Amino acid sequence: MKKPLHFVDLFFKQKNRKQSFVVSLIFCSLVFSIILGVFLPRYETNDDNHILMFANGSYGVFDGHLIYTNYSLGLLFSKLYKVAPAISWYVIFYYIVSFISITIITYVISSKSKSNLVLLALYIINIIAFYQIVAIPQYTKVAYLVTIAGMLALCDSLTGETINKLLKVSGSILLVLGYAIRLESFLSAGLIMIGIFFVPVIEYCRNHNKSLVLKRIASSSITTIIIGAIIISLGIIDKNAYNSDEWKYYKQYNSLRTELLDYGWPDYETNKNAYLELGIDESAFNLYSSWDFNDCEKLDLQTMEKSSL
Repeated sequence: MKKPLHFVDLFFKQKNRKQSFVVSLIFCSLVFSIILGVFLPRYETNDDNHILMFANGSYGVFDGHLIYTNYSLGLLFSKLYKVAPAISWYVIFYYIVSFISITIITYVISSKSKSNLVLLALYIINIIAFYQIVAIPQYTKVAYLVTIAGMLALCDSLTGETINKLLKVSGSILLVLGYAIRLESFLSAGLIMIGIFFVPVIEYCRNHNKSLVLKRIASSSITTIIIGAIIISLGIIDKNAYNSDEWKYYKQYNSLRTELLDYGWPDYETNKNAYLELGIDESAFNLYSSWDFNDCEKLDLQTMEKSSL
């Protein structure tokens, strides 16, 4: 007599790769739906609100210059908002790519794991990740997540018994999106994942014949070149989009302002004479420290540079 299949067995019983994908998709869909239904989404920081206001026309024009996000992606957002401003394209896009990313991560790890303890930890991390992305979304976190998923997908595709073309294409697209969403997150997540990436690659090379390894290297090299070419192209487009004197000034000003807000203003009493020489009295200092930068004539680029020293 066969033992009845319990609900828990669906997530912990040994499965082939196709079954692992189906189970990962079911689990991620359930978690995503529950968190979206239970929690009221809110942005973790004001950054996303300000970025969104550029794209959705809140400043009077649908602008693709989102500062930290690549101009090509920003332009896409601005065009979508221009066509259908009532739809929350920004949030929907990040929800979709985050869902795909977490599903891929869950699938890749669960399909290789033979330990129920590892699977349990994976499902718990999955729930935490969905909460972070769905309930308190933030574009920097999304860029990290998308980049990690892209690296894992490419690694799994490269080291599998057969090349999973869908996983390979998905991983490539996610890596490009990770770069486009935020460069800094893409670079830091990529650096972390490179070490993890090479462990299964080296293991694959040891366990397979030379001709097959060379074919995989050739295939992965072509993929890397294509991804690199797309990223370089997006970088050139972004650089040209901010090539005017006005945007150069704004980016430099914004960089200094971010530095002061992130690391804090130098103490006023200790540096009182220096502040007074810059025309910043204690009242102005308190305003600037509370993120009030509306007096651009008084707090110009030169003053910002001296304040950040």
